[in-house]
Amino acid sequence: DEEPRVIAATSGAILAMRLGDIDKAKKMYQIVLRADPEQKRVKTRYQMLKNFVRMLSDIEELLNKSKNHDTIKAVDRANLVLEEVLGKEAAATAGTRLLLFQCKAWSSMKFHDDAIEACNLAIEQLQNHENPDNKRVAEAYIWRAEANSRDESWDDAVADLEVAVAKVNSQEIHVKLREAKHQQSQWNKSEVQHNRRREEVGHFYVHRPHKKILDLPDNIDELDKEQKCKWLKKHYHKVSLRWHPDKVKGGKRRAERKIREASEAKELLQMQWECRGGRR
Repeated sequence: DEEPRVIAATSGAILAMRLGDIDKAKKMYQIVLRADPEQKRVKTRYQMLKNFVRMLSDIEELLNKSKNHDTIKAVDRANLVLEEVLGKEAAATAGTRLLLFQCKAWSSMKFHDDAIEACNLAIEQLQNHENPDNKRVAEAYIWRAEANSRDESWDDAVADLEVAVAKVNSQEIHVKLREAKHQQSQWNKSEVQHNRRREEVGHFYVHRPHKKILDLPDNIDELDKEQKCKWLKKHYHKVSLRWHPDKVKGGKRRAERKIREASEAKELLQMQWECRGGRR
């Protein structure tokens, strides 16, 4: 049977890792090894933990160099090491930093669904701690705000940065928040639109990339009216399925907003192209 101090050190290290405190986890193992340098289980786990710390440093360097594919592969390897140190179940709640790395790398590669899903899980894990570290929580919200910005989800980016600045009141976050609010204002700017008879047909957003939102082909404007309307109908249906709230990653609220944006884009283009069913 293991000595009580070994059990205590192992349990303490696992708890520290769940809280994201790697330094404390190392200290828990060091206490045992100072008294018994040849304690096999603790020695093995301590070495793995040091390897994990080096891997985190390497991953950050990869991110800084924009080597995003290599980052994802390195995260997968680090997760395996973490499972060796903590066990699979504990590792699932201790890999918060790795989730944030995934979020940033996937976002840079424009895999927005995966990126925001990873950030969502990381933030959930941080907030489930009894005494969450405000700096770590703020950082996670900033990273998710960056992912939301790349996804042109400006309302969500602003909301994330508002949480971050409430956690850590820094000038840097205020600057990011002002820029996000400016982009949000542009994204949500609407003007009255008229049909071909110059009749008002309602307010529509003027700065949104409606064709991009519906994933329409680049040469859509070169087609005749009938072809345009066929493509519009086809792609609206495709995008609606793509953003089904029960199937897509990144949260139901985001999916519902994406569907609304697609509907608004379809309605405006229907009117402009005089498609059947559109406002005339």
